[in-house]
Amino acid sequence: VKLPFEKLVHALRNFPEDALDPDTLLPMAYSIK
Repeated sequence: VKLPFEKLVHALRNFPEDALDPDTLLPMAYSIK
Protein backbone atom coordinates (compact mmCIF):
# COMPACT_ATOMS: atom_id res chain seq x y z
CA VAL A 1 0.00 0.00 0.00
CA LYS A 2 1.45 3.34 -1.05
CA LEU A 3 0.31 6.54 0.61
CA PRO A 4 0.12 9.73 -1.44
CA PHE A 5 3.06 12.04 -0.79
CA GLU A 6 0.72 14.81 0.37
CA LYS A 7 -0.80 12.50 2.97
CA LEU A 8 2.65 11.51 4.20
CA VAL A 9 3.69 15.16 4.55
CA HIS A 10 0.43 15.94 6.36
CA ALA A 11 1.00 13.02 8.73
CA LEU A 12 4.54 14.19 9.45
CA ARG A 13 3.30 17.72 10.20
CA ASN A 14 0.80 16.29 12.69
CA PHE A 15 3.21 13.67 14.00
CA PRO A 16 2.65 14.34 17.75
CA GLU A 17 -1.07 13.62 17.39
CA ASP A 18 -0.86 10.85 14.78
CA ALA A 19 1.96 9.01 16.54
CA LEU A 20 -0.55 7.68 19.07
CA ASP A 21 -2.90 6.42 16.33
CA PRO A 22 -2.00 2.85 15.23
CA ASP A 23 -4.32 3.16 12.21
CA THR A 24 -2.10 5.98 10.94
CA LEU A 25 1.29 4.83 12.20
CA LEU A 26 1.19 1.22 10.99
CA PRO A 27 0.30 1.93 7.32
CA MET A 28 2.98 4.63 7.27
CA ALA A 29 5.59 2.28 8.70
CA TYR A 30 4.78 -0.42 6.14
CA SER A 31 4.83 2.07 3.25
CA ILE A 32 8.27 3.35 4.26
CA LYS A 33 9.84 -0.11 4.55
